[in-house]
Order: sequence, then structure tokens, then C-alpha cells
Amino acid sequence: QSITRSLANHSRTVRIPANVIANLRKYLQAERKLAQAKNGMHTVDDVSEELGLPVEKVTWEEARAFCRKLSERRERPYRLPTEAEWEMAARAGERGHYATLAEWKEWLNAHAWQSWNAKGKSHPVGELKPNGWGLCDMIGNVEEWTADGYGPYPEEAVTDPAGFENERKVVRGNGWVSSYDFCRYASRSAQAADYRRSTIGFRVVAEAR
Repeated sequence: QSITRSLANHSRTVRIPANVIANLRKYLQAERKLAQAKNGMHTVDDVSEELGLPVEKVTWEEARAFCRKLSERRERPYRLPTEAEWEMAARAGERGHYATLAEWKEWLNAHAWQSWNAKGKSHPVGELKPNGWGLCDMIGNVEEWTADGYGPYPEEAVTDPAGFENERKVVRGNGWVSSYDFCRYASRSAQAADYRRSTIGFRVVAEAR
């Protein structure tokens, strides 16, 4: 199975093995992101599935540290998704093309908190519709760290790629401050590993046993 990512004047094809796609469906907190009672960084022990808001104000380094702690606590490997895994999960295996801008805006309003409907704040996870794989807020609400360093896409097709090793890390998904024209599956940005802001959070991948 393959997906094509389109940016301004650029696209690439990424092939994801079937077993990896199956594992993507096992995202930890698939229907609810790691949540917190209020803004701020919390430890593994503070996180509760009953609390509604997505994690915010977390650096890439803190997100990685959380994954390590969670792995130790649950005796199972957890990690940040690669950029390719994140996009496959966001698209739910589909190409995600819409015939008109109006159709895309209608989809966003039903599935994503962005500047058009968020009223200047993040919202509890699961209030809007999930995607085809049952994942909520893959676009909008808060942006999400991925495991990969930022770099240009290769011209050739690649299989289950891991990103570059550098100090700037890839952020995907856009957030509640983003306008509808920036809320796209392929939209990506780069931030330093110690960068922190109120619109960036994360979700984790549980490795298959």
C-alpha cells in the first residue's frame, strides 16, 4: 500500500508494509490522546484516560522521555511515530483528496479543531468525528511531535522510511490556531527538540508484542 504526500510543488510516494499498517491501528490512546487536567507538563503517573484535554506545552525531548518512562512502567515499547507512520494514520490509508475547497472545509469542521471553529483554545479529545481508523484529532486541536528529524523529501519512492537525524524535529497535524488552508495531511514544520509552545503535543505508538 502506498500514499502520496503533496506539498507546494512537491510530492513523494511512501510504501508502508502491511504489518506496519496493522500496527498503526494499535496507536496507544487511539480514540483519546494522552490527556491532562490542565495545561502544563505532567508525568506518566499524572496521566488519566478520564481527563479530556490533549497534552500541550511539551518539548520533543520531554515527549521522548515520557515514552521511555511509559515503556518501563508497562513493560512494552512505546515511542513517537515516524513522520511516515503519522501521515498514514492521519489519512487512515486513504489519499484524502477532495474535489473542492468547500468539501475540505466541511470535512475539517466535522473532524478538526482549527481557527475557524476552535474559538481560540484546544478542546477535549473525541468531541469531533474520528477518521476512518477511529483516530481523533489527527488534524487540528494540537500539533504533534514525530520521531523524525526534519529534512527534504527524497525524489524516489521509499519504503517505511525513518527521518533525518538532526536537531530540528518534524511537527505534524496543525493545531487550533491554524487556518483551514494550512490544515492538510501533508503540512509539516520543523522545531528544535527543546522548543515548547501551547499548540504542540504528542501521541505515542505501542509496538506490537
